[in-house]
Amino acid sequence: MSVSRIAKAIQWVLGATTAVVVVALAEAACWVVLHDGFGMGDLYALAIWSLPFGVLVALAGVALRRWNRPERRAVRGSLAAALGAMLGLLWTLAMIQMMGPWFGTFSFPVRPILAIAGALTLGVIASFLPKPVIEA
Repeated sequence: MSVSRIAKAIQWVLGATTAVVVVALAEAACWVVLHDGFGMGDLYALAIWSLPFGVLVALAGVALRRWNRPERRAVRGSLAAALGAMLGLLWTLAMIQMMGPWFGTFSFPVRPILAIAGALTLGVIASFLPKPVIEA
């Protein structure tokens, strides 16, 4: 594998990871605004905990884009959104296991935020973005 292929693959994964983190932070920021700023300090923690989740979603997106079936964009996007939501729920459970009782200190609902972020990002990756076919 050439250096340019590796660089393009890393760039693609970083872009998808950034998308997940931005979507999760946008959702949480909306929640914070609706609750008069309550939970503003938790946005930093959500950003940090969303980074590994973003990598997980990005790698799932790479796998889905290389899988050519089903051919229809809507079906592939729907399946990807469902997978993204499941990954969000599983990542939330992993966070609960890693953080223990400290998970309860988040001021906003992390589970639906990560589920929606995973569903939206993976759905867009699988439906609309071009395949990450990296040519030498």
